[in-house]
Amino acid sequence: MDLNTILRLLVIISCCSLIVRVISSRRNWGWLGVATGILAVIIASSFFAPERSGIIGGIFWLILVLMPILGLRQVNYLIYQEKFQSARQLASFLSLLHPGDGWQQQPQFLRALELTKKGELKRAQALLDRYLQNSNHDFQHTAQAIQFRLEARWQECLEWLQTEVSEFRLWQNSTLATIYCRTLGEVGDLNGLIWAFTFHQDQLQQLGGSMAVNLARLYVFAFAGEVKAVRQLFASTLKIYPKNVQEFWLATAEMAAGNQEVGQTILFNIQKKDLALEAAIAFRLTEPCPEANSILRADSLQMIAAIKKDLQHELNYGGAISLTPTKANTTYSLILINILVFIWEINQGGSQNLETLYQLGAAVPNAIISGEPWRILTANFLHYGWIHLASNLLGLWILGPYVEFYVGWIRYLIIYFMSGISAISVFTAVALKMGQGDELLVGASAAIMGLMGATFIILWRGWQQDKSKIAQDRLRLVMLIIGLQVVFDLSVANVSFLGHFFGLIFGIVMTRILLFFTDQKA
Repeated sequence: MDLNTILRLLVIISCCSLIVRVISSRRNWGWLGVATGILAVIIASSFFAPERSGIIGGIFWLILVLMPILGLRQVNYLIYQEKFQSARQLASFLSLLHPGDGWQQQPQFLRALELTKKGELKRAQALLDRYLQNSNHDFQHTAQAIQFRLEARWQECLEWLQTEVSEFRLWQNSTLATIYCRTLGEVGDLNGLIWAFTFHQDQLQQLGGSMAVNLARLYVFAFAGEVKAVRQLFASTLKIYPKNVQEFWLATAEMAAGNQEVGQTILFNIQKKDLALEAAIAFRLTEPCPEANSILRADSLQMIAAIKKDLQHELNYGGAISLTPTKANTTYSLILINILVFIWEINQGGSQNLETLYQLGAAVPNAIISGEPWRILTANFLHYGWIHLASNLLGLWILGPYVEFYVGWIRYLIIYFMSGISAISVFTAVALKMGQGDELLVGASAAIMGLMGATFIILWRGWQQDKSKIAQDRLRLVMLIIGLQVVFDLSVANVSFLGHFFGLIFGIVMTRILLFFTDQKA
């Protein structure tokens, strides 16, 4: 399967998936046009330039789908860091690539937040006033809600949201939804906040992803006086928030927990450091948070416990099969080693030169049993061509960080190397048994399939022991990927099904053993 065919297949699958998501959600119709247009380009180029149709479609997909999606993610990241100027500049560029779905208005909203950050509230409010006259209800409502938030007019905000915004529209806009959650907490309706979050959590996830959900969780924990849970959020999913913002919400949690003096001291310390928080701090000092224990009902306490449990499950299992992996030094070191070895292959005669691969340590059964057992290790770092290398490193980049995070770097290396070495050893034995002692095997695929096996057993354990829904959902995805891998291995020539299969099995076995001993120590 050549690069053009692979790209054509991936782009078609991606665009069809995008179309299905848009139709099912009935939102963001601009993406429907983009995906349909790219599919039309691929169909047309299949007639006029079939040998390049995948590459042409891939270029359009890169510019019109991948760049806007990654760019929007970076915009949101900058917003959470309160780097509004950088976010506005990037959003302005992205609006050229995706002229639908309201992306043209976003830079103006960010400009208003940028002015607020500088303390220029009147200019910010004047900018938002333009949208209050806009006939487009989404922008009008978002602008009004942001204005209420900037001025800390929470009671008015609540009354407006309950009378002027329909419940359906409220929960179709992540900005309105999160502001509504915060408003309930600010006016002291803590039980209403907890109920709203619990009932609409799935909608929040669909609207704004994990960041929107965790922002709403922050409001629940802070107004409920759950100081430890607030710290946990800022140490993990919300760690990108600026220090002053983190301090503000920690102060809120302390006050709600009954530690009024502690909270007020924190607020006094940050009062002059951040002009954007000035109104919020003034409101908090003049209208202190009531103690949560005097408000919370028994059912609300049960809901808070469930929300905390969901957060812990998300931290434990949400990172599996992630396209945005967290920092993982051991995984990145393995990636670097594989790249350096590949460069060495090229310098020694070429990565697709079988003699070169043999001299550098490829796994050849006859050579292994003739006194060169070290080949079962070195073969894990050799690759046949750059596509082979790229596909393996992509798998390592997606799977490695989560396994490293969950089991620790020592056990991670044990799983990685034992899966690769054991799978190549079994391949050697089978090849000799079948009289194919001259077969040559290279690649980190078996070791990476070992990480897939590790991910499988971790999620299986989370589903069975912790009854985690997110572990169950991720487990289904892992099983689908394994099934697709099996189909691919059996249908494509020159791919070692046995190496992949036994790498997966040894990964499962090694992880189960290592986690068993961990449970025994606990």
